[in-house]
Amino acid sequence: QLTNHLLSLGHKHIAMLSGPETVSTAVDRANGYQQALTNANLSPDVSRLYWGEFTQASGYQLAKAALSTSPPPTALFAANNFIAIGALHALKELDLRVPDDIALVTVDDTPPTFLQEPFMTVIAQPARDMGQQAAQLILDRLTDTTDNSRQHIILPTQLFVRASSGQKIE
Repeated sequence: QLTNHLLSLGHKHIAMLSGPETVSTAVDRANGYQQALTNANLSPDVSRLYWGEFTQASGYQLAKAALSTSPPPTALFAANNFIAIGALHALKELDLRVPDDIALVTVDDTPPTFLQEPFMTVIAQPARDMGQQAAQLILDRLTDTTDNSRQHIILPTQLFVRASSGQKIE
């Protein structure tokens, strides 16, 4: 959804700042990013997919690496809010303004204490529901009221379009 949103705004050079290649959520998000590019008839450019950690320090380093390419990305897709905050620090250091100079979107809403402009365009996950589902699965297994087979549960997410993704570009 985030990549599609950036594409709908006219971005063609989108860099993804991801978590570790060994973590399923990072891989799933990278696959979604690449699939959205493919669906838009854009060849996914693996050189624009940056693997790191789900930390601010990694977001800072990944953003710096992405912005040193030619042509530089017009948008950054951060795989979580910590990466996005680190990327914001790198952008500020490089005197790049969000969204005027570059768009920035992320998975997971930013903490309530991070209420400064620009407000992040995010895909929010239902964290409370995820916790309740996980707790219920554990309780069911402990009380042996369910089989122990792997379950694949998908909960809905919500796209919140805010200032950080900017306006449609020409």
